[in-house]
Amino acid sequence: KTTTSSKPAQRILNPGILFYFFSILECAQIAFILFARNGELMQSPWMAFSPWFFILFTIATSMYVYLLVKQTSPRLMLGATIVHFFIFYSIAAIVYKLGFGFDGFIHRATESWILENGFITPKEPFYLGQYSLVVTLSRITGIAIKYIDIFLVPILASLSIPTLIYSVLPKAWNTNKHTALGLSLVVPFIFFLSFNLTTPHNVAVLLTLLTVLA
Repeated sequence: KTTTSSKPAQRILNPGILFYFFSILECAQIAFILFARNGELMQSPWMAFSPWFFILFTIATSMYVYLLVKQTSPRLMLGATIVHFFIFYSIAAIVYKLGFGFDGFIHRATESWILENGFITPKEPFYLGQYSLVVTLSRITGIAIKYIDIFLVPILASLSIPTLIYSVLPKAWNTNKHTALGLSLVVPFIFFLSFNLTTPHNVAVLLTLLTVLA
């Protein structure tokens, strides 16, 4: 009886099946964020969510940790980590339809001016890194300045931080790739690394972090 009753549980906890359910939960969370998008004034983007979002996030994170422990394919887990990072960092960028923070409006106006006129004065060296990157990407891809500016840091952080830690830590600390990915989840909880918002300061902090890791 014990053996028979344990078979369904073993099937559910099978890493392949569990990864499938984890993917569904990640998609559900992204759907929650998209449906929460609005133009209202809110003190915090978290106010736009029901408790179900946090329950889903907790379950998905628990599944993620279990999949790491079970040594699921490192490449699949890297992809899962990137998506999980994006959920961390995209909340404000997606929920606030009009934009999050006052600085963004100024920077986007400046970048739009540079796109149309080629330059702006006075030139601020600290801002040029973001401005040149956003304007160049907009020119190459044809995507509006607004969207590139809003999502630049959240997407760059989500793609680069897990990937670099995944590549570097196994070589530097002689650990396995699953442990490296697990440790990468510490980064979003470091309160002074606010990669949910694109500003020249956050671009500089992200590049500094990646340089230190590399």
